[in-house]
Amino acid sequence: MGGEYREDIIFASTERELRQKYNELVECHLYMYGHSGYSGSFAEKPELKIIPGAFIQETASVECQDTNDKWGPSFAYNIGDGKYYIGGWCSS
Repeated sequence: MGGEYREDIIFASTERELRQKYNELVECHLYMYGHSGYSGSFAEKPELKIIPGAFIQETASVECQDTNDKWGPSFAYNIGDGKYYIGGWCSS
């Protein structure tokens, strides 16, 4: 079984808002790609891990692609101005 890398940007001012918007993203992917599993979408990653620190988007992308596990949570990186880079390998 393979994996597909997914990424998105979420605007949020609090951790609670970030998690709520991520959950909405997962729900959107469940609707778009189905509930069957192995969709290669965020539907396969219902958990979110916030990586501490401040990042630039390019660094966040490279780090996430190098360290995220397709069976683990998505990663969220603070890239400033209320923006979070969300990424992860999703099982497909």
